[in-house]
Amino acid sequence: MEGIALGVNPKFKLVMEAYPFVTRNILKDKRSSTQQLLREVMYDSTGRIKPQRFSVLINSALNNVNTESNAFIDLDTPPEQGAELDRIVKFLISEQASSIKNALIDESIEAGDLVLREGVRRSFTNIK
Repeated sequence: MEGIALGVNPKFKLVMEAYPFVTRNILKDKRSSTQQLLREVMYDSTGRIKPQRFSVLINSALNNVNTESNAFIDLDTPPEQGAELDRIVKFLISEQASSIKNALIDESIEAGDLVLREGVRRSFTNIK
């Protein structure tokens, strides 16, 4: 099939066409092996989430891929025309994103904890 597609369009990339389908399946899979794969792709060595990668994964799941890149699959360059915010939010709260929700919940808890600690610290500083 790829040969036929290449005959019609020499720039056709089978992997890039299949990438949104694969991403959607990964993002809704709750198995621990899939969770580990997502952690390896989305986090750097210090445990911080890579915003570009998160954006690429979500956009890919919504059929927005960076077709301009020469890379086999470019995980670090979001598409120029990304998905609209309402589509992203709807996707993230749907069952289709159940695998990535765990990571987002953990990130939200950590962010909330940091904001709360900073607020308490400032309150005590202002009291003195």
